[in-house]
Amino acid sequence: CLVFNSIDNPEGLIYILIDKDVTEPIDYPNEIHYIIHAASMVARTDFMENPIGVISVNVSGTWNLLELAREKAVEGFLYLSSREIYGETLSEKRFIKEDDYGAVNPILVRSCYPESKRMAENLCSCYSHQYSVPMRIARLGHVYGPEYSLSSGRVWEEFIQMAVSGKDIVLNCDGKMELAFTYVSDAVSGLFFVLLNGDELVYNISDTSEIVTVRGLAELVVSLCPEKELKVVVDIPEDRSGYLQSKVAFLDSGKVEELEWRKTVLLTDGLKRTRTYFTTN
Repeated sequence: CLVFNSIDNPEGLIYILIDKDVTEPIDYPNEIHYIIHAASMVARTDFMENPIGVISVNVSGTWNLLELAREKAVEGFLYLSSREIYGETLSEKRFIKEDDYGAVNPILVRSCYPESKRMAENLCSCYSHQYSVPMRIARLGHVYGPEYSLSSGRVWEEFIQMAVSGKDIVLNCDGKMELAFTYVSDAVSGLFFVLLNGDELVYNISDTSEIVTVRGLAELVVSLCPEKELKVVVDIPEDRSGYLQSKVAFLDSGKVEELEWRKTVLLTDGLKRTRTYFTTN
């Protein structure tokens, strides 16, 4: 849990990182100016093996942090949501705006993630309405870069991990799905644009300037490691229950771009930095 205040800091704004389970009530004695709520379970295996835990963090965790925000009368609360809340779009739109919504099958266990993210967003909206908590919601696309654990099952994580380990890149699909990736520093700058400059409730944050297929991403990662002579191979498992089955359109980031947010890191450069980080750490 990340809170901002100016306690014992003559130079002004600081941040305090509190190591705590957000599913439990949070007691913090000092004043708080801003809260950024990024806690969530995002590993593909968690969606199928611990769906109740996924729901608990997204719903109970959000509730607890919103209660803290209400008690402390914060200046701003930022919730990090996901592109998955849009569900399967019911139109042929290639880009979706903040007021476009599709369908999520509530019976699928895999839906524990997008459905609980949706509920968390509704909690944020209700706390803003009923208690006047200054609220912003950022819906993120695929974010990549250093400092990740490489264990959540994200496609770019798996590709980087295979490449760093000197293993061929294995596709668990036909590789035709298109994706848009945002480097972590660009995503973080977008979050602060929303938190500090935004005047609306919801903003998409996604770099769609370099859309790439899953196979194209795999081939790009391979090209960054020529000395390892890696190949891209296809091995589609029979059980794909942990994977997102529906097609989600790309996020239209026009609103955050109106706040002057711009991406600065090209996909190739970002992947090079990411590969270098995980090669040396």
